[in-house]
Amino acid sequence: MKKFTILIAVVVAFGLGWVANEQIGKKPEEAGQEAKGDGKNGDKPANQEDKEGGDSEKKDDPSAIPVAVSIVEQGDISSAVTFNTSVASEQSLDIHAETEGIIASIEVEEGDTVKAGDPLLKLVSDDFRIQKEETKANFDKLDREYTRAQEMRREDLISIQEYETKRYEYEQARLQYERDSLRYERTVVRSPIDGIVSQRFVQEGARITSALALFHVVNMDELIARVFIPEKLLDSVKVGQPVVIEAGSLPGKKWDGLVKRISPAVDIETGTFKVTLAIKRGEATLPTGLFISARILTDTHSDVPLLPKQAIIYESDAQYVYVVEDEKANKRRITPGLIDDTYVEALSAIEPGDVVIVQGQIGLKDEALVKVVGQAGDEAEIETKTAQSESEETEADENAS
Repeated sequence: MKKFTILIAVVVAFGLGWVANEQIGKKPEEAGQEAKGDGKNGDKPANQEDKEGGDSEKKDDPSAIPVAVSIVEQGDISSAVTFNTSVASEQSLDIHAETEGIIASIEVEEGDTVKAGDPLLKLVSDDFRIQKEETKANFDKLDREYTRAQEMRREDLISIQEYETKRYEYEQARLQYERDSLRYERTVVRSPIDGIVSQRFVQEGARITSALALFHVVNMDELIARVFIPEKLLDSVKVGQPVVIEAGSLPGKKWDGLVKRISPAVDIETGTFKVTLAIKRGEATLPTGLFISARILTDTHSDVPLLPKQAIIYESDAQYVYVVEDEKANKRRITPGLIDDTYVEALSAIEPGDVVIVQGQIGLKDEALVKVVGQAGDEAEIETKTAQSESEETEADENAS
């Protein structure tokens, strides 16, 4: 038994000596690395873990409110008044015949382009032609007699009364011939203007009178639109102001125009005045009658701060925005200028480059801690990050309790 105890003591002493020898043989830097952790298998130095833990706590501060932001840009903005109307033409005519008759032939169809003087239809003209030839023959006869009467009167071979009678007969024959020639010419109905035949109202073989409309011709080179504007805007709308035309049936396309005429009279019943807009030709031609939206640009400011409209909060009669500074929401009262569909001109408190909150500002307090989770236009991403943030806050509250 005594020998066994001595053997165990020798083995223990030998093991302690070997461990001491290993520690003495190590380099100082290796020992330091073991104390700090070598970074493998997830080991980190204690001070690094403390630092990262502090950053994580700051980043995921549950009191920070998730918001979406937009950067204030510098650009041009215009105020405008918008009206719904339809396209018309400065020259748009119903074509009528100037004589009665039966239609022999139709020379054009709807959609055809015509020039002033081009034939549109022809009437049966035999009777008119014969009448013209008869009066022409009578006119030629009286023209010869009048010429002889002039010669005889110069030689004093006939009296003044005989001469005046021949001159009167000659003038009557000339007028009748011109009248019958005009009637014959009118058997061909011609376009009085350049344009496009938009409608045809008659058919071959139909009997027509001068009261019946035959065609409708539109000059597509001079398109206009008429709008009726409230009298309170009389001082805002001026001749020459630019106009932007859009058509709901032609999405993505725009046409330029301008204010062409302003009626000086205000309608007593409606309290409006008529404004005529000239529409410039674009890549696509607007058909007459098309329903359009006309936006008259009444004023334009250049190189001004443009504030997104969704950033504005209305409190009583004042307007405010929240600007993100040092991760805090700074509340500022603004003075608005011109307004369009997307932006508001900021006359005070805002400069280009400011970061304003456009989502999540409702109920926000001044100097509140905020966390930016997206920019305007990233609604889906913003909603996802907001939900994640709310879930993390709920989990933190549950862990704390």
